[in-house]
Amino acid sequence: MENGANINEKNNDGFTPLMTSIKNEHVSLTYYLIENGADIHEKNNDGFNALMMAVEKNYIDIVEMLIEKDVNVNEISNCSCTALLIASSKDYLELVKCLVCHGANIHHKCSNGWDALTFAYKNNYTSIIDYLSQFN
Repeated sequence: MENGANINEKNNDGFTPLMTSIKNEHVSLTYYLIENGADIHEKNNDGFNALMMAVEKNYIDIVEMLIEKDVNVNEISNCSCTALLIASSKDYLELVKCLVCHGANIHHKCSNGWDALTFAYKNNYTSIIDYLSQFN
C-alpha cells in the first residue's frame, strides 16, 4: 500500500485483499486491512462480503470489528444468504447472538426458503433453536 497498491483491488472472482485475508485465515493481516481503510462493504462475484466470510470462519472478533465499522449485518448475497443464515447453519451460537443483537433479520429466508431457525432445526442445533425460538 505504501507503494500505491489499491487496498480494494479485486481479483477475477471479485475478492478484495480483505476478503482473501479472511478466507486464507490471515487474521493479523485482516485487522491491518480493516484499520487501514479496506472497504468492508465490497462484495465478491457471489455477493459475499467480508462479514459473511468472517462468520464462515467463526471469527467473532473480526465480526465485532466489522460491526463497529458499520458493516450491514443484513447484507444479502446473490443466493439470498446473510451472515445470520451462515452462522445458524454452522452452529455458531455466539455469532448468532452477536448478529441478532446488532439487528440481523431473523426472518430473512435464503433462496431455498429457509430462515435461520429452519437451518438450526434441519441440523438439530438445539442451542441455536432455543435462542432463536424466543423471537418467534
